Amino acid sequence: MRMIRRVFRTSSLFLGLLVIAISFGVATVFLDSDVATAIVTAGATIFVSVFSAIWARNAEKTQAIEQQIREKKTPIYEEFIAIAFDILWAGKRDKQPDNTKIAQQRQRKGSSNREENSDPVDRLQKLTPQLIVWGTDEVIASWVRFRQVSANVKKEDPMEVMYAFEEFMSAIRQDLGHKNDLLKKGDLLRIFINDLE
Repeated sequence: MRMIRRVFRTSSLFLGLLVIAISFGVATVFLDSDVATAIVTAGATIFVSVFSAIWARNAEKTQAIEQQIREKKTPIYEEFIAIAFDILWAGKRDKQPDNTKIAQQRQRKGSSNREENSDPVDRLQKLTPQLIVWGTDEVIASWVRFRQVSANVKKEDPMEVMYAFEEFMSAIRQDLGHKNDLLKKGDLLRIFINDLE
């Protein structure tokens, strides 16, 4: 449907330009050169103004849609990261996450999500459909890779899981508009891991 609209808009624009070009051609042939020059100049000015207005309107519309999508994605991504950190911090304490304490901490921070009292695995299962709907290809691919690496981790190389998680965080950041140009492998992990290497 979107493709049909795009083709229709493009062909309408092309047809409009063709009509304007033919009109200018006819005007220059049948009218005095001074009059024809004035008509062409005025027509070009009007055309540029109309084209600029249409272009700006489409750009604003696209930007508004992207902002609405970003507003849907951000809480989903934040929750994925929060769950991962809950599991990470619980692992550092060598115990399962204390979901009651986690929920209390989040409520102090202003969060009112009822899902936070549940098990992290349950929370991830409930978020997965939202990730499928709102996540970009890169985010979904990095999440799948993280899950695969996590399931097949060797005891000799737990850092492979952490680097896969970093790829996931990087894909999320990129989807939300960050460039990540100055970040090297391990930089996002160093934010919360002191002895990375």
